[in-house]
Amino acid sequence: MHEAPQPSLTALEPALPDGHGFATVKLVFAPTAFMFHGRDVLYPSPQRIAYSLTKTYIDLFGVGEARAVPAYIGKAELAIYGNVETWLALLKLGQATGVGISRAIGLGKYKIKEIKKLA
Repeated sequence: MHEAPQPSLTALEPALPDGHGFATVKLVFAPTAFMFHGRDVLYPSPQRIAYSLTKTYIDLFGVGEARAVPAYIGKAELAIYGNVETWLALLKLGQATGVGISRAIGLGKYKIKEIKKLA
């Protein structure tokens, strides 16, 4: 009978690699709506924001219909862990281009109100 190998535990490095950090970003949204698998999403989840901004970036740089669109109006605070500078660049792009669906009819506008770099 073979003995099961013992797992080895190593401590996590307290420092983040170069180009990575931690920050929070407060956004204030005008009417904004997102889609997920053909369904309206009425809140700005980090996944929907990331998807929309990345899609916009690819459309711009190579990498509205006449219907009622339920939309989100309000504030959101995102916690960013990882490549903060890339996220901030995408969020700044989104301020100029909007985020979500139906941007051509004026949805998807937001402003960055505060950035706190915590690490």
